[in-house]
Amino acid sequence: MRVGSTQTLNVDLRFIAATHRDLRHEVDQGHFRQDLYFRLNVASIILPALADG
Repeated sequence: MRVGSTQTLNVDLRFIAATHRDLRHEVDQGHFRQDLYFRLNVASIILPALADG
């Protein structure tokens, strides 16, 4: 809804998020929100660090 409007607008959004942390571990430790983790964790691509190559 736009500010000051009474009409709802449909949108199509996509997010790409990256981190160097193990978010599953962070959720287990209580340092990352579980609901946000499950919304973001639709598809995971795990890449080795450049320093390891």
